[in-house]
Amino acid sequence: MYLNMFTKEERNRFTYLPLYHDLPFPFDRETLSEFYKSSRVYVHPSDAECGRARNIGYAWASEMPVVGLNMYHPDLDEKGIRNPPYYYEAESYNDIPEKIESAVEACRKDTPDLSAVSELFSITHSTENLKSDLEAVFEELDESFCDEKFFFDNLDIRIARHHGMNTPNKNAFQCSFGAFLEQLRSMDEVEQVITTEDPEEDIAEELFDRSARGTEIDPSSIKLPTPASEQTPRMVSFLKSSGLYDPAQKIYRKSRIIQRVYKYLR
Repeated sequence: MYLNMFTKEERNRFTYLPLYHDLPFPFDRETLSEFYKSSRVYVHPSDAECGRARNIGYAWASEMPVVGLNMYHPDLDEKGIRNPPYYYEAESYNDIPEKIESAVEACRKDTPDLSAVSELFSITHSTENLKSDLEAVFEELDESFCDEKFFFDNLDIRIARHHGMNTPNKNAFQCSFGAFLEQLRSMDEVEQVITTEDPEEDIAEELFDRSARGTEIDPSSIKLPTPASEQTPRMVSFLKSSGLYDPAQKIYRKSRIIQRVYKYLR
């Protein structure tokens, strides 16, 4: 498809680099860091309704502007980072090229200050933020709190495991999250398990006697996602035809209940 869509001259301007191997991290950390450090803008065109993608968090931790489609994440609105220079939000795939140009042009004119998102997502700040948030919860419950013995190693890897999902993603475990928690709670050697390099993988493999990894992906079986413009929900079509889409979006972003109703009506 890449060869058919682009001429040789066009292909000389960018590299198609399929990353189906070694999911979810096809690069070693040093190589991955070079991509982030040498990039101006991070583009995430996925329209999956799974909240904020982890790689967007990596981009923000690297103080890089992000271009992407609408995603559900209340903190973005609450902390005022859903807008440029942090996030260039496209309404559809057709808007993405214009948003990329805007983001790149802004970076060419000046180096935008993205310290606000870096403080939210980089490990330098986020671990202390987590401790502070947990301390507030314990205080509200009138319980004592100790900020020692936290295990933050590889937290960025472990935070997005897909427990129990039927997927070839190598970041998935075949045991449910509930079963994982039950086993973790009942273990006699909890401290030993949580201080291993990858505790979830160890538990999934040793305690459940199952493979923690999914099957290898056959590239020929991969189907490209249907463009958002071809799978517009009925509700969105109705709102756009009625001229109510923009005000409805503003209401939608501020109400979690309406977001749930919207998903049901789809």
